Amino acid sequence: MKGEEEAALLRRVGDKRLSMAMFEEKRKVAGVIALVSDLKMRASKMYDLYKGRKEVELAFDALKKALDADSTYLS
Repeated sequence: MKGEEEAALLRRVGDKRLSMAMFEEKRKVAGVIALVSDLKMRASKMYDLYKGRKEVELAFDALKKALDADSTYLS
């Protein structure tokens, strides 16, 4: 993700919509994801829960494909 964000920023520099100094500043936070919550839980636990979400989404995607539920049928 960091690489994609840096490439997008460099395209903006090439289009002269962003200065090189601004690129260097924005590059520092490229690829950073902020998780904001009001739950009383450790940051490491919150991150583990967020990472686990990907596994659930992949499982649902596999089930939808197996059942052809990702296709819309109109009649």
